Amino acid sequence: MASGPPDWFKSEQLAAYGKDIRESCEALLAFAKVTLGLLEHEKRRRGPTPIHDSIRNVVRLLRPFLDRSALQVDYDLAQERLTVWSSKAALESILTNLLTNSIEAFRRANSPTRKVLFRTRLLDEEARVIVLDSGPGIKDIGLDEIWLPGKTTTDQGTGLGLTIVKDTVTEMGGTVHASADSELGGAEFTITLPLLKN
Repeated sequence: MASGPPDWFKSEQLAAYGKDIRESCEALLAFAKVTLGLLEHEKRRRGPTPIHDSIRNVVRLLRPFLDRSALQVDYDLAQERLTVWSSKAALESILTNLLTNSIEAFRRANSPTRKVLFRTRLLDEEARVIVLDSGPGIKDIGLDEIWLPGKTTTDQGTGLGLTIVKDTVTEMGGTVHASADSELGGAEFTITLPLLKN
């Protein structure tokens, strides 16, 4: 009569499975919290919104999801405090959509190095927010098509993320531009928003 694997092996395997399930649940919960958080009444109220605070808040809330995706986030932020007139929900929805697009691009390409850089700059009376990654870049779709609802290169995508980004940026009085390749090798999105005047 053949014996099964030793008990210590079974317990190690079960512990590994349990850890994997727990980390997956934490990642999904983090993503759900960000999405539901955008619906909070206070976050939908327009007012002075610091860009750097919103960037750090989105990354903090998505941290379990980012860790699960083995994604490194770096910052190259302007020394100046950049504040725009917006709701926190609007600005954070832009950042969340761009970050999750990068994660999906890494997943599709099975990229070993997964890096996203948030860069901000002050230009006259405008704030520039640049989000770039080390993914595969924008492929299999034209740069003019990525903003259209329903246009996606993923099997399970809705094609609404970048439509929301563009519409929200436009409502804030800004512009958004995409580049297929960046200095990190992946896609680059540049958002220009009017600064809140003191």
